[in-house]
Order: sequence, then structure tokens, then C-alpha cells
Amino acid sequence: MPATLPGEQKLRSLLDGGGRVVLANRVHSAGETCILSAVVVRHFTEGEPDNLALFDLDLGPGESVTVDLDRPRGSPVVAVEVFLRQLAYPGDRVAEAYSLAQTLLVEGLAVAEFGVIDRPSALGADESAVAEAPSIAIYAKPA
Repeated sequence: MPATLPGEQKLRSLLDGGGRVVLANRVHSAGETCILSAVVVRHFTEGEPDNLALFDLDLGPGESVTVDLDRPRGSPVVAVEVFLRQLAYPGDRVAEAYSLAQTLLVEGLAVAEFGVIDRPSALGADESAVAEAPSIAIYAKPA
């Protein structure tokens, strides 16, 4: 039985359209906030979403991790949802936060960065307060 080869264009789309997600801890002055775990959900123009739970991250200030799809698809990523659980100091509180990055571009989201930052005096459009940790904010930066 002959094999159906995907060809160069299809293989290229699997590398280029994977919906890379960067999780980053960019907290500086709010203490020793640590990202413990995350859930990443990628939504595609076609097909079911891809769900990924990440445990034991332990991302301290200045640290980050890059997450790629282990099974890339030819369909562009149009939205990424992230739910972070972090340990916020002082007080050793577990704080949870949700963020969303989405695009209307035909080529979709190639890369999106999510993380926590020191809470600015005025939140930007891509930033949200973390209720359990008033000194930090979650952000989303689609690229």
C-alpha cells in the first residue's frame, strides 16, 4: 500500500503554526512569587482544542519556560487560554489567575507569552489583577 506523503508545505506549516506558548515570571518587587502550575488551552480554526496541564514548574522571578505542541496541526491557532497557579509571598498564599490571547489574523498566533508581573498602577489592556495577590498582575502578549 503506497504512503501518502504530506510534502514540504504541510511539514512547514506544522513547524510554523504550532501556537508556541511562553510562560514567564517577570515579578521583581512584589516578592518571591513562584508559578507552580499552568493549564494551556489552544483553540484552532478547525478541530478540537488542545489541552495541556503543566505541573511542578516552580518558575521564580526572571524564569520562563517555552511550551510547544507535541502534535502540531496544520490549522492555525486562533486563541490561547492560560490558567496559572502561583505561590505569592509574603504570606505564602496560593493565587490563581486566567488570561486569554486571541487573534483575527488568518495565519493565527505563532507565539503568545503569558505570565505574572509587578502590578502597575494602571492595568493595560492585556493585563488583569490577581485577586489573591494584589501586588501582581497576569498578562498576555500575543506575538
